[in-house]
Amino acid sequence: MSTVNNLSGCDGDDRPFFLAQAFARVLVQDDRGGSIINMASLNSFQGGIEVPAYTASKHWLLGVTRAMANELSRKGIRVNAIAPGYMSTQFTAAHREDPARYDAMIAQMPMVGTLAASRPECPAEYRFIGCPARDRQRRTVR
Repeated sequence: MSTVNNLSGCDGDDRPFFLAQAFARVLVQDDRGGSIINMASLNSFQGGIEVPAYTASKHWLLGVTRAMANELSRKGIRVNAIAPGYMSTQFTAAHREDPARYDAMIAQMPMVGTLAASRPECPAEYRFIGCPARDRQRRTVR
């Protein structure tokens, strides 16, 4: 389990990794399965507009999620990422206040105005992915 025990060569804001790593250690030590859910972004899959650092961090998080999923699945631990799409937050205020920038950003997003934009907490989706019944299903984030 090199991912769970080693983060050599990584820098930046890696708190999601360290939190997942610590939680995974407890699950492995206690010999029980579990679920780790990371918050990805549409920018995990496509380049953002004027947000290269954010886009890079979300690509990184998706890679870490996949690596941990590969290593921890044999221990009964599911590791997933949710990419809910655009959310109206303080972070996205500058986008909404600049019509040209907002329109360019929205043009890249599928299903705008659906779940994430209207319900940023996404409770049912998190419960589904974290649910033990999910063990019987195999899906990948692409």
